[in-house]
Amino acid sequence: MNVVRALLAIVPLLGLYGCSGGGGSTPVASIAWEKFRHDTSNSGGGNGLVADNNGIIKWQTQIDQTPISSSPAIDINGTIYIATEGGTLAALNSTNGSINWSVCTCDAPGSGTALSCPSGTPSSLGKLISSPAVYFFNTVTYIFIGSAGGAGSAGGAVYMFQDNGTTRTCAARFQPKDSNNVMIPSSFISSPAFTTNPFTLAVSGVLIGATADVTQHGTMYALNSDGSLIWQYPRVGTNEGPIGAVTSSPALGAANAVYFTAADGNLYALANNGTFKWRFPIGSVSGDPFSASPITTAVVFAASADGKISAIDPDGSFRWQVSSPGGAGFVSSLAIGDQATTTPTLTPTIPPTPTPPPGASPTPTATVTPVFPVTTIFGVTTAGTLVLVDTTTGAMKMIPPPATPIVGPVVASPFTSADQFLVVAAADGKLHSINTLTGEEPTNWPVTLAQGVPIRSSPSVDNNGVIYVGADNGIVYAVGTP
Repeated sequence: MNVVRALLAIVPLLGLYGCSGGGGSTPVASIAWEKFRHDTSNSGGGNGLVADNNGIIKWQTQIDQTPISSSPAIDINGTIYIATEGGTLAALNSTNGSINWSVCTCDAPGSGTALSCPSGTPSSLGKLISSPAVYFFNTVTYIFIGSAGGAGSAGGAVYMFQDNGTTRTCAARFQPKDSNNVMIPSSFISSPAFTTNPFTLAVSGVLIGATADVTQHGTMYALNSDGSLIWQYPRVGTNEGPIGAVTSSPALGAANAVYFTAADGNLYALANNGTFKWRFPIGSVSGDPFSASPITTAVVFAASADGKISAIDPDGSFRWQVSSPGGAGFVSSLAIGDQATTTPTLTPTIPPTPTPPPGASPTPTATVTPVFPVTTIFGVTTAGTLVLVDTTTGAMKMIPPPATPIVGPVVASPFTSADQFLVVAAADGKLHSINTLTGEEPTNWPVTLAQGVPIRSSPSVDNNGVIYVGADNGIVYAVGTP
């Protein structure tokens, strides 16, 4: 399974864009959870082992008094980065949960102390639903996050912060503008992905989706790490749009492309320079503030709000589609991994070369490296039903439901652990850890974080198997002690 995790992390392209600065030092490559869904393939697969997680709350930290729907990111130093809907971005010590710092403005002075937003003061960052993405390079952690805008802010924006362990700064901000250089009020609910330059290893591009506040049309943006625009789709002044609102997070990888879903019910594929490749109807997509994000391997997988899971080849051709039991929909994103088995085996395989649809010109694709098979898609419907699908055939797999039901509506995305457990957050304040073969949960599980308080934040796990998640009470929890 660890081999599978490593290969998933390699699938996204490292050199989508030109160099954006930075030195030639080599960053440490074992960040536990760098972004929403763990990696730029959106695999939802963590490196930690959770079978021995004892379900004891290690610590809990109040960030502010507003809900947390952002998913925690974890950098190589173990620092936890998370945001609140009240507009606070915070960095927490993973050992004891203490707040290293918190900010609610882009121009707050650099400081190693906690600079929490004054109670009742609107954040100038705006409402933060997007999850932070982090990258450690040259002793600095770079943090990228989108804002939905709101009271006290100048509208939704993408912010780039830097944290060197003693000081933190807001290095850049991006806000969309039209051809007349007039700001387009927009909401950035999508969580960002990023690419790195293969030669300098510095961040070379940040990808994030947005929704125009007035028209509700969507845009996918590619930015330099200094906040300047590389490209956008649809491009201004072309006939490429409009497209539906974009609240899903982009996935990178198969066939040198960027993939995302939009509220018009389509999965989109763009070339790495932002030009259109194809779109495929996958079913209705939930609107603001959540929608499921696609996954990339050698195939692209996407879920819809009307309960469909689709597998699409990198050339846009259909592979298979299945519906969830009872037709319950998906708001949370899928996860991919191996289903637990008594005799796990890993057999190298090379995915077949996709066949273009009739009349279509073949699209040049990157050379596919042989990979170990990742056999199962895992999903949790809004009703709390577990859905397991064979990635090759689309056949449903069945496991016994957990003894304690998963209470819906489920909007937090699950993750798979390296030892084949599925960790799911529920609307009743419980966190589940489910054996993907038996449906059973370990002793002390499920864990009640706050009785009756919904968990919409998607849980993350570090390399030691400690799980981190926020809740609607504004508290971040760490679950699991040595």
